[in-house]
Amino acid sequence: KRLRTEMYLRDPELYPEGSLESEFLETKANDEILKGLVREENKRKSEMEEILKSLDVYTQIFSPIDGCGPAIAARLISGIQDVRRFSTVHKLKAYCGVHVRKGGKYANVPEDKQFARRRGGETSNWNDACRKALYLLVDQANKRPDSYWGKKLRENKINWAVRHPEESKMHVQKTAIWRTATQMIVHIFQEWDKLEKGQKSNSAVA
Repeated sequence: KRLRTEMYLRDPELYPEGSLESEFLETKANDEILKGLVREENKRKSEMEEILKSLDVYTQIFSPIDGCGPAIAARLISGIQDVRRFSTVHKLKAYCGVHVRKGGKYANVPEDKQFARRRGGETSNWNDACRKALYLLVDQANKRPDSYWGKKLRENKINWAVRHPEESKMHVQKTAIWRTATQMIVHIFQEWDKLEKGQKSNSAVA
């Protein structure tokens, strides 16, 4: 924005298409402050990766999941912190915002409002960082259709489309994404719980 304003103030007549982008790239390449910020960001990323490599929860549970790199794993690990905080997988699903509000106290919730999402007048009490990380993880599965979770996502799409032929492809896709995210957090909970109990992890399904 600053560069665009400067170019316009210099001479509004000399503002040909493409000139702004070219000058922005040149300014970006010679901006020492920006270079310093990029170096600092890369340093922090490197430090984060080294810390993750020292954690069994990362090397045994998250790293084997195809498409789950350090950035996504760090969001989930830092958000969950300790899986023992959650007495059941249902509580972890609710914490990550991938639960279904059905039965019990949610017995009167209409079917089209059972899946958790932000709605006017309702409180969203899940961990947003975990929810976004799971969405990104499913997106990686979508880009890897031959992976375990890529196949699981496709399976969920097919199953939902068969059960609800009246729904649009977009709605089927969205439903399958969050169904897969729910299955992922169940997998993470089960494997993390095994790790804490000293049991063998079943990372082969990742």
